Amino acid sequence: MINYNPYYVELLEKLNSIKEVNSSEDELLKQLDKIIFLDTNNKIILNRMEEDEQFQTLVSNIDKEIEDISKKLREYSYDNEEEHSTLENSLNKYRELKENIYQFCIEQSLPLEGVSSVMKTCIDSIHEVCGKNKQFFGEDLVIKKRNHGKNTYELNNKNIHRTYEILQDKEFMDSMSYGVNLVRDEDRSSRMIQNCQDILFYRDSVLRNCDKFIKFNTYKEMLSRYVEELKRLRELNINQNIRRIDEKIRFVMGRKDLRGTCNKKLELLQDEKDYYLGLLQRIEEIKRNRFIIGRRVAGIYDDLCDQGFSNLLFGVYSMNSQDELSKSIRELDSYTELETFFDDKETIYHSEKNHLEEVLAKKQDYVEHTGIHTLDFITKNYDTACNIVDINQSNFKEISPKLAIYILEVLSELQRRDSRDINVSDQEYQELEDWYQKNVASKLIDFEMDYYDIFFEAKKRVKKNDVISR
Repeated sequence: MINYNPYYVELLEKLNSIKEVNSSEDELLKQLDKIIFLDTNNKIILNRMEEDEQFQTLVSNIDKEIEDISKKLREYSYDNEEEHSTLENSLNKYRELKENIYQFCIEQSLPLEGVSSVMKTCIDSIHEVCGKNKQFFGEDLVIKKRNHGKNTYELNNKNIHRTYEILQDKEFMDSMSYGVNLVRDEDRSSRMIQNCQDILFYRDSVLRNCDKFIKFNTYKEMLSRYVEELKRLRELNINQNIRRIDEKIRFVMGRKDLRGTCNKKLELLQDEKDYYLGLLQRIEEIKRNRFIIGRRVAGIYDDLCDQGFSNLLFGVYSMNSQDELSKSIRELDSYTELETFFDDKETIYHSEKNHLEEVLAKKQDYVEHTGIHTLDFITKNYDTACNIVDINQSNFKEISPKLAIYILEVLSELQRRDSRDINVSDQEYQELEDWYQKNVASKLIDFEMDYYDIFFEAKKRVKKNDVISR
């Protein structure tokens, strides 16, 4: 091809050199290869049409006739209605012919099926590493849209290219990754230190009241079991069953013909009734115990609140918080267990403080010796920098996110008119040329005939009108 996109050719050469892919990646690359093949054919055919002088002359002649007739209709008024009608008829036919040619040209392009599927697979791979709501330079790499009830995907070409170019710059990536990991390490260590401080704030007071927390947990567990047992017993419809048994007892005692077996049946019914009466007694017993235990729980709760634990108790029990201190208090069994928990937090606190000092020293050195371009990028695009680092460092399962970015870059460049594969073989070009002559060139001859039919018919009518007017 005379005009082509060398960068696109470079991307395709890289495609041919990709090795050691898993089955999912191999299938994705095959889909991409098919899309490239179809797109290349389409662009070669389009280019062939653009270089076809006969085709271009035909389109140019049609445009000229449309322009000339439109001008005549705009600038002149015709007393002869037949002549006016002849011009309008010719204009409509030329426009229809041009639309037919345009539609024919569109139909010569093979549909690029599977592009949206490839885009979705790629963005799913990136989301698996970066998260679904993560953006690059403040925007999505692929924009999902809903058209006619179906999902379509639109590439954010600018940001895909920026992301791809950064991933290809190994020196920049190494420097940026080191800086991002330092910031993340600083943030992680700072959060760990703060978490330990928040927990150790309660150390002495919680240890002093360890027995109360243990009793509180025990009583709350008992209350929970009472509630569950009451729920289960109430679902048995005890009173309704007792009434049912009483009715059976009255029925049996009223049947004289059952006197031989009456005592045995009454005995069985009475046993069943006694069972349900026992359950009623159990319900009353549970209610009494629940009341007693409830007062004990309330007493301990008030006592702990008086000592400044109201906020802690609310988080631990009412909000069912999942932080380490809350879980430890809810699951507390012994003083030794609680003391070990706080000791561990003390150890982590001092360890993280030492580690944070080391990280801050490395960060200071990094700031002093790293290029301003890298520092400026991390500062202004920190979230994007984190995403790109995650992509570069990821241990993927199915599709490598780095490969996904590359494929999106190929698809992005493929959309450009000059993205043509100049490595198509002579045989493939000849096959396309043969196809063109058979399917396109022959059809253009038909369009030419249609053009001249309109042209000469218009001239013939104009001459006839001239004769009539004389």
